[in-house]
Amino acid sequence: IVSNEYSQSERPAPVSRAGASIKRRRPTDAAPPITFDGTSLLHVFDGTAQGWRTDFLTEGWPASHVWASVREAGWKYTELPVTPGDPLSTFEMKLYDLVNDPLELDSLHNDPTQAGRIASMAARLRQLRPLWPDDSDASVEEPDDDE
Repeated sequence: IVSNEYSQSERPAPVSRAGASIKRRRPTDAAPPITFDGTSLLHVFDGTAQGWRTDFLTEGWPASHVWASVREAGWKYTELPVTPGDPLSTFEMKLYDLVNDPLELDSLHNDPTQAGRIASMAARLRQLRPLWPDDSDASVEEPDDDE
């Protein structure tokens, strides 16, 4: 016969919590200080940042289709060198109005009214990446920093 009942002498002793303190945090409790290494982006997201960049560089290095782009509020300008690595290379250029063409289907690079924008974004691309397009040959390995 199997029984799940204990005799008085076999019953396990209750576990005492004397001296133990369990404190649950309430949402109003102060959180422990968090240390971090970096910059908070809170002011960028809430629109109160001072002196924050409004553009950035993107680039791609597939072996046969190297490209570099500058993206700024509402616009994207891309250059693809016809002859990667040649400082005298001509470029296939793309300019997209990301507000009206978010899928980047219609490049405005041939629109004469966009010539000023193309010139300023091409100059900005070279500020962000000073060796462009000289360093655009993906088949050439970059030298080590200590060479």
